[in-house]
Amino acid sequence: MRILIIGKSQHFIEVVNKNFTQASIKVIAWRSLAIDSCISSCDGHFDIVFIAGFNYSSYNIFYKNYYKSNVESVFNFMSGLSFSSCVYIDTLTSIIPTTYSRYYFAKKVLRNLLIKKYATSHNIIVYEMPSLTHNGRICMNAGLIDKLFAKALVLTGIIKARCLDDCMREIVKLISSASNKQTTVVEIQPKFLFVPRTRLIDRILRVLHG
Repeated sequence: MRILIIGKSQHFIEVVNKNFTQASIKVIAWRSLAIDSCISSCDGHFDIVFIAGFNYSSYNIFYKNYYKSNVESVFNFMSGLSFSSCVYIDTLTSIIPTTYSRYYFAKKVLRNLLIKKYATSHNIIVYEMPSLTHNGRICMNAGLIDKLFAKALVLTGIIKARCLDDCMREIVKLISSASNKQTTVVEIQPKFLFVPRTRLIDRILRVLHG
């Protein structure tokens, strides 16, 4: 079995390795997707492609570059791959279609594009993952202030957190199942995403208004 992971979260890579011990696993960084050498190194067929990342340095750059980095580059890269199953790690969907969050918007737009292109021809699994814990700690590739803010949200019950190992066990079951897959296109209405911001501010906007 050949597996490709797009995104370099060490926690996520660790649980994939734990659940697919016999697989040949290749990992590429999210920000490497526009590099030709990266594309050419992913030749051949992959049994599973995990898309689990985001360019966290794109919060404070021009909108065009942010969108290209988090949506266009990934979608175009997928178009050149041969694969059987794709597991897209999404964020929880808000009941409010309007969003002021760059993170939320990019996640949902890429989700919609993948579903529209591959849902009828490939095994597409969209897994909405909440904030995560691993070995008892919040899983975040972020600075101290961001981690403290996330921990406060979890402790106060404003957001929920789940164990990453539990989530991965559910994903493994979904991969082998022919039903119960989340392939719904999400309505989304972006507001003021052209305004650069810090990661913390974007997260606050996501908590307050999706």
